[in-house]
Amino acid sequence: EMAPMMILNSVITGNSYNPSINTGAGAIYFEDNIGISIVNSIIWNNQAPQFQFSGINFVDMIYSNLEDGIPTNIDPNYIKINEDLPDEYDNTITLTNPYFMDPIQYSGNPQIDGNFELTQYSQSCIDMGTVSILEYQDSFYDFEITDYNGTAPDIGAYESDFESNSCGSGELNDDGAINVLDVVVPVTCVLDNNCEDCAGDLNSDGAINVLDIVALVSDILGP
Repeated sequence: EMAPMMILNSVITGNSYNPSINTGAGAIYFEDNIGISIVNSIIWNNQAPQFQFSGINFVDMIYSNLEDGIPTNIDPNYIKINEDLPDEYDNTITLTNPYFMDPIQYSGNPQIDGNFELTQYSQSCIDMGTVSILEYQDSFYDFEITDYNGTAPDIGAYESDFESNSCGSGELNDDGAINVLDVVVPVTCVLDNNCEDCAGDLNSDGAINVLDIVALVSDILGP
C-alpha cells in the first residue's frame, strides 16, 4: 500500500511500457493506493492505456488536461475516482490538445526532447487550473497558488503569459468588433507566411491558412 501522493502542476507525456514484459500503463500504474491527487496537470500522448489499476485505489483527477479524460472502464467497487469531491469537479477536466511549444519527437530520445511550455493555442490549459481546493484544506493535499497570470493558474508545469479565450475569435485588429477589416489581417499574414495571432485560427486546427479566411468571411456575412 502506497502513502498519499500529490501530483500538482506536472506534465506526464511521451512515456511507454512493454506489456509483454510487465503489467503497466503509458502514464501511471495505480496499485493499492490509499490516495493520489492529480491537480493542474497535463497527462497526454503516452502509450495507451494511459492509466491502469490493480487492487483498491482512491484517486482524485481534477483541473487537469487528460487525453481521453477520466477513466471510465473501471470497477467502481475497487477504483474510486473523485469519490469525496462534489460532482462538479468532474467537469474541470479538459480534453483537447495542450499544444506544447515543442512536443516530444519520437524519432529522438523521449528523455531529452520536447519543450512543454504552453503556446497561444493551449486554450485547454491556459487559465484552466485552480489556486486551491476547498475540500483539501488542512489536509496532506492542501496547497495554494498565488503567483500566476490571468484569471487562474495554467494547467501544466509552466505558467504562460498568454490569455485564454482569444484563439479562434476572429477579432484580429483589436478594435472590439469582428468585420471585414479583420479579414485583411489573415490574408496578409497567409500571403507573407507569417501568421502568429491564434485569434485567426477559426477552425482550431493549430494553423492559420485560407480555410480560416473562408470561415471568417462566412461568419461576417452570416447565413
